[in-house]
Amino acid sequence: MPTAIIKVTQATVRENITDSTGYVLLDLWAPWCVPCRNLAPVIDSISKLPDSELQVAKLDVEAHPEAMTQFGVRGIPTLILFHNGQEIGRQVGQKSFRELKAWLETQHVDLGEAKPLTAAVGDFASFYGDEELRQFFINRVMHHAAQQQIIARNYPYWDEKSGSISAAFTHCDSFTVFERVTGINATFAALLELIAPTEVHALQPITDALTAGKNYAPMPMRFIHAFFAEPSFAWPTLFAEVNEAEQLRLVFVALLERYLRGRDIDDAQCQQLQRQAQALLHHQDVSVALVAAIIEQLATLPAASDFDSWNEVIGRLKTLIYDIGKHLSGWSAYDRNTEKRRFQWFMNKEQQSASGKLQGTELEAYRQQWQEENTEYQLKEAAFFADNFASMQPIYHRLHQLLTEALLHSPIYIAA
Repeated sequence: MPTAIIKVTQATVRENITDSTGYVLLDLWAPWCVPCRNLAPVIDSISKLPDSELQVAKLDVEAHPEAMTQFGVRGIPTLILFHNGQEIGRQVGQKSFRELKAWLETQHVDLGEAKPLTAAVGDFASFYGDEELRQFFINRVMHHAAQQQIIARNYPYWDEKSGSISAAFTHCDSFTVFERVTGINATFAALLELIAPTEVHALQPITDALTAGKNYAPMPMRFIHAFFAEPSFAWPTLFAEVNEAEQLRLVFVALLERYLRGRDIDDAQCQQLQRQAQALLHHQDVSVALVAAIIEQLATLPAASDFDSWNEVIGRLKTLIYDIGKHLSGWSAYDRNTEKRRFQWFMNKEQQSASGKLQGTELEAYRQQWQEENTEYQLKEAAFFADNFASMQPIYHRLHQLLTEALLHSPIYIAA
């Protein structure tokens, strides 16, 4: 494991950088540089990765201005990667933890494995600590809501004057752009797309809770904890026939509660939780399998900046939320798993067909057969999706509240 971050001076450049062995990441920064200060916790997180072969160093170019010329630096922050004293790559500007880690890995730097449930560290302060910037984005998104220009979709998009909720902030359908211009992790944008507040009354509490200068890195896990602990979702009856799933949920909620209170988490407990989740990944009940997949992935907590991991979790949450809605609408476990049975039914018919693929009149005949044999389910499904998912509205209202509460409980950002 590398030592603590080295503070390089002009006098120690040769010793710490050009005569060094192995990989060294040099951060050229200055105290007056806001992007440099926002990058600092990312650099600190990289330096603390266990079993990493990377040594991290910092050089204050205000105190040592000659370093700008020596290293050919035009703007800061600049990150230069050395291997055995030779530069092999550089990055300019602010980076998220995910982006920096991915870049280092493309340079063949072995960063080791992250420990389970390590404390999350914010990449930067929300809205970069700028209240005027916050107000600009809040005014923009509330204007679009008032004009009914925010539309719920399964993905972010923007089309001139209307689009999905996260894109309404930035007029762009990129989660990466959202993160960079707002100073809030892209995971928050994905959660916004999940719960999709489109009207002023639904959006107002969330925008009121958004504060400049906060560290929203713990927010996704706080939302997950509240989601799996929410009594109105009737978890015990959802898992009435699968006690192992209910026990898995309870252990997960208890573990997250310890984590959110800043208490030490036993790695052995995390590993045991993961094994319990893995045992249910292929359960015939779709809800059980979804919950197991979410917990299996989160037992080794991804950083809020690890958007790819969180995006997978949020995708599963979207399906799970509808299963909860069906359960609360009186659907049995058999009803909730009908979609899975329908898929398997058609797969079996396809395998039995002469061509090995259903198409044309043959496919239409089987569709008609399925509907005739499952009339009761067809009616129940139609009723559930009628009136713009009216039966789902109480659930989404509660999800809006859970996200708002997670934002309100987020700490103030403290620069390293």
